[in-house]
Amino acid sequence: MRRLIRPNFRMRVTLVATLSTVFALTISCSALALWQYNDARDRAESQNRHIAEVLASAASAPVVFGDRAAANEIVTAALKSAVAISIVDRQNQALASGRRPGTIELPPSPSRSAKVGISVLGPATRIVMPIIVTNEVVGWLDLTSEGESLSTLAARAAGVAVILLIGAAVMATLATRQLMPMLMGPLNKLLATIEGVTRSGDYSLRASSSSDPAINRVLAGFNQMIKEVQRREATLAKTLTELEDARDTAEEANRAKSDFLAAMSHELRTPLNAVIAYAEIVEEDLAEEDSPHVEDLRVISASGRHLLTLINGVLDFARIEARQVSLDLHGFDMLALVREVEATLRPLAARNGNRLVLDMPSRMRPVILDSTKVRQCIMNIGANACKFTSNGVITVTVEEMPDTECVRISVEDTGVGMDMELIDRLFKPFSQADASTTRKFGGTGLGLAITDEFVRLMSGRMEVSSTVGVGSKFTMILPQRLPAGVTGAQRSL
Repeated sequence: MRRLIRPNFRMRVTLVATLSTVFALTISCSALALWQYNDARDRAESQNRHIAEVLASAASAPVVFGDRAAANEIVTAALKSAVAISIVDRQNQALASGRRPGTIELPPSPSRSAKVGISVLGPATRIVMPIIVTNEVVGWLDLTSEGESLSTLAARAAGVAVILLIGAAVMATLATRQLMPMLMGPLNKLLATIEGVTRSGDYSLRASSSSDPAINRVLAGFNQMIKEVQRREATLAKTLTELEDARDTAEEANRAKSDFLAAMSHELRTPLNAVIAYAEIVEEDLAEEDSPHVEDLRVISASGRHLLTLINGVLDFARIEARQVSLDLHGFDMLALVREVEATLRPLAARNGNRLVLDMPSRMRPVILDSTKVRQCIMNIGANACKFTSNGVITVTVEEMPDTECVRISVEDTGVGMDMELIDRLFKPFSQADASTTRKFGGTGLGLAITDEFVRLMSGRMEVSSTVGVGSKFTMILPQRLPAGVTGAQRSL
């Protein structure tokens, strides 16, 4: 098995561990150095205060009696450990003072107004203490002692820190080198298993166990996850197979339904055409004889033609579902075609007291489309407008769109109108606005679905706008010529 964890990764892990240890120790050593400095300063101040108290007590008699010799003896003795010392009486006159040669320069001796207390002068500590006899200040003692400087303490702490850091870095490196094989071995096996599953798709692969309990729990969790994925993969494959079988069955049933509808529609149309034809013939004969049964024959003819229209719609829809619709492309006069449709729609409009209006230009370039499909689309939309409008106006508008090389045909009515929710269902087969629409106005709900399919077949599109109680407007936008690439006289759906 090839190594999945590369050496530079191990180096990075070692470097991170070492740097983390060094950083932690740096913070710790800095804190230790600061603590050592503060502790040394506090101890020096305490020690110097104690010495100053002893010297002030010893200098009380020389100050009271003005004994300079005794004061000088005290100064000489103090300079063995102090840097400088001054003994001043209450008149601010120095009885004795001295400074050890080679030491730091000090400010002048304090006066009566000087601040009594402890001050730090670089590496030295200066203490100004009053000399008191029977609760009365008779003079002052100025004592300066030199201790270790901050740089000395820092250098000492830095030396300790460097030693600790080097030792810690070495220990961290050695520990990391010892721990890396324990971690990387199982991790390499885990990565190899992941790569094998990814490459082969074989979910039966499992990561081998480890002797370490913590790592073994990780590997066991991964194996359990792979097992669950394998189970779900099998379930998904089974479900997919079942879905494919169901899809094939549904498609076969749909094809059988379409074939049945086409066959039945054809079988119904043949005798129905005969019924309509014979009814019209008998109607003509009886009309010459002025028979009272003429009106009955007209009802038979009208009912037969209505039934034929419904059957033709079912047949067209069956052909659409079976993808057997084709286009017969040829040039024709769109304005003449619309006038023919208008003549057919006018009786339908008059039946509900509607007025039919044409809004067209006087001339238009010929179009190359399927005139039969275009006529049927306009008829379907126009018949709907006549059906859903009472005592209103139905306007058929035709106009060219030069910018897009298209023609726009609109049918606008002043009928019942629809809301947006109903518009979304308009072009679905066997669908109307609602159940009451079918009861009140009749129809199969196929007209607009067929119209939409035919318009899309001719590379066009449908647009609808409607307002409840105001009316509706259906618009077909069709190319004047089918797009380039359509060759021959037919284009299959």
